[in-house]
Amino acid sequence: MSVWQLLYRPGYFIGDYISGKRQLSFPPVKMLFIITLIYTNVFFWFFPDVLNLPLEEQGAAGYKLWIREHYSWAMLVMSVLAILPTWVIFRYSPRNTRHTIPEGFFIQVLFQTLTIVLSLLTIPLDFIQSKYSTFAYDLLIMTYYFVGYKQLFGYGIWGTLWRQVLVFICVIFSFMLLILIAFPS
Repeated sequence: MSVWQLLYRPGYFIGDYISGKRQLSFPPVKMLFIITLIYTNVFFWFFPDVLNLPLEEQGAAGYKLWIREHYSWAMLVMSVLAILPTWVIFRYSPRNTRHTIPEGFFIQVLFQTLTIVLSLLTIPLDFIQSKYSTFAYDLLIMTYYFVGYKQLFGYGIWGTLWRQVLVFICVIFSFMLLILIAFPS
């Protein structure tokens, strides 16, 4: 039920959860853990040889291989990195005003759960192996985040869009900084 609500109305579901309407919700951290386990098992069942390819055939640097091998950890790190920028940028929103950092944690846990569920649903795109399949997946994720942020915080289209872009820039910059620290050249 919670996964369906997260797919059907992501922002409203997250807003209901952080406002205390939790009687029909599965606990978010448990849901993230279960969905991550399912994703890991399904991914390695469908794509067992991906990690055995030499790096030059994958076209990836060491950090890209690490991210591919540890996708759930990378998503966890990115969700932790998104808590503070989301809190700062969306703090005085028309809906869910003055949300707290602990609520921001649950917001990001639910958004990461949504991301992994969408990854599960788009596994058939991985069989296509074209540059458009990655673009379609990224567009789907960005659209879901946009809809979720718009429903959750109540800004208009442009207000949500520029705030979403700013949050993603902060997260990507922080993540790349961590990668440079963890994988020095």
